[in-house]
Amino acid sequence: MEFWIERILHSNNWVQILFFLFLSIILTLKLIDPIQFSFFIKFLNFKQYIRRYSIDRDFNFFNLFYILILVLISTSLSFLILVCNNLFFNINLSLNEYLQTLALITMFIAARFFFTNFINTTLKIFPDLKAYYFKNIIFYGYILIAAMGLVSVLYLQDLISIIFMKLLLLILVLIFSFHHLVIFKDYIKANPKNFLYLFYYICAFKIAPWLWMSKIL
Repeated sequence: MEFWIERILHSNNWVQILFFLFLSIILTLKLIDPIQFSFFIKFLNFKQYIRRYSIDRDFNFFNLFYILILVLISTSLSFLILVCNNLFFNINLSLNEYLQTLALITMFIAARFFFTNFINTTLKIFPDLKAYYFKNIIFYGYILIAAMGLVSVLYLQDLISIIFMKLLLLILVLIFSFHHLVIFKDYIKANPKNFLYLFYYICAFKIAPWLWMSKIL
């Protein structure tokens, strides 16, 4: 038993297990709420999904469906970071390293959630904070699930490369920047006074934390 565990810790077997666990969580989403899952997988109907579940049904952040999407997000993001560290800095891609990264990412997401709530209570930047959370969770879920699937398959096939990861990171940065630009544009249009608050919010809670995380990881 100890030999089997040690073998997993020091080989790529854990990546395969992680990949199947990832697929199992996606299947669980379908089992929990088949109707919402059918909306979730239709990326082109993103606006309709938002209208039905964020506005019409009063989005509940602590619903198990959304918690599992957050698990998928943190799992994907941690794996992408670990692969980047392995390719760019030659850091060992081991289960221990992955679990440490996952713990940091999870704490980071939780801390930013509470800070955002606190800041919004004080400054009222987002008139509908639940809708803001919903849009981000679903959109990040779409993109990072796709990225996780692509990277894990290429890694297991030993086809991953530094050039590919640099290109993927650039695409992800552009996609997420555009997503937030669209969201913040609507808030600024609704209240131009929010521009300065949103600028500070982006610097303090969107850019600075990732720079800080990069130093730790």
